[in-house]
Amino acid sequence: MPTIRLPEESEHPDLVKKVDAMIREISKAPAMTPTSRALGLRPSILMGKHAELAHVTATRSLLNLQKRMIALAVAAVKAAPYELYAHTRGLKGEYGIDDGQIVELIATIAHVTGINTFERAVGAFNDSAPIRAYDVSTPVLQEVRAKLGSIPRYFIYMAGDPVYAKIVLEREIATIHEGEVSRLNKEFVAYATSVVNDGRMSMTYRAEALRQLGATNDQIFEATTVVSVYAKNCAFSTGAAARANAAVAVADDRVQARRTALVAICEPAARSTIARIVDEAVRAANIFGLTRERADVYAAGISATLPTAFEAMAMADGAERSSRIRALAADVRAVSSEHHIPSLVERGLVAIAVRISREVVRRGAEGKGFTPDDLEREFVAFTDQLDDALYRPDPTA
Repeated sequence: MPTIRLPEESEHPDLVKKVDAMIREISKAPAMTPTSRALGLRPSILMGKHAELAHVTATRSLLNLQKRMIALAVAAVKAAPYELYAHTRGLKGEYGIDDGQIVELIATIAHVTGINTFERAVGAFNDSAPIRAYDVSTPVLQEVRAKLGSIPRYFIYMAGDPVYAKIVLEREIATIHEGEVSRLNKEFVAYATSVVNDGRMSMTYRAEALRQLGATNDQIFEATTVVSVYAKNCAFSTGAAARANAAVAVADDRVQARRTALVAICEPAARSTIARIVDEAVRAANIFGLTRERADVYAAGISATLPTAFEAMAMADGAERSSRIRALAADVRAVSSEHHIPSLVERGLVAIAVRISREVVRRGAEGKGFTPDDLEREFVAFTDQLDDALYRPDPTA
């Protein structure tokens, strides 16, 4: 059972809606988040969240891209599913970070977390057996110096197992020094990870590495404040809207988790899916009466409705979701009307879109931790609601 009932956006007073709108201008969230829905019960705290977020995201010495990467690191370490999804989506949608670069960042976070775990054990034994420091002349430590330019302090303890130390060294090079994401940005991610994990040796090493790469003390201080703010956000999103096991209601609830997975599958595939729909429509010109040029123009109009579609798809059940689906239907009809697409043709195109999208959903389901049948059922339920909004009159209208 949820510990609190999260009010729908429509249930909040205008003040809360206005503050949330300002927050979403910054966060780019597609709808009122569970955190804002909860904090709306105490508007003064919500206003504080806006002031804090506005300050942290204001470009001072760090780029907002770097802050998003730091936020991703905090969310991953804190195992905050909603925040993790939001920041991954933000990096991809706002900054064009691709899946491979996301993997680089997550690999960096995982690598540093492993080191932080080891160094906490070092601190517990206080330089005595079974974990003690080795002389820097040890061959494996000389190899570390040769490849990294210095010997991070935790390596002098890892030298007790030279094979393990070499594995960590090679992983350091592969995750931090190589790849498409710049080393500077990955060092900020590594620093943030170390702060959250209380890896003190890593904190000092990463700070020095950042300075050698040109980062200033002001930037490192700003990065620390960003870590602090997003750690607080993770604590709230995994607490206030929690079930008894302290997981976020929106992420723990399987229905919402399925919807999150649907968006994660469909959003990156949208362009190729629309291209397939256009190809099929043009091949069946005798049925749809669409030339390639006309179909491409119509497809561009439909593409503009996709943000609303993904927002509606991700939302929890309730009046707000129903309203968003109706708005999506109205947008689709408006595009069809503008391009003189008859209702019958539109319906045929929607049917093709649903069929192709179902294939995409089934192919991507297992990668998101669901069975193809589970996600297909969720997708069909959404498209049924959209179909009703498009082609069945609203009895309340």
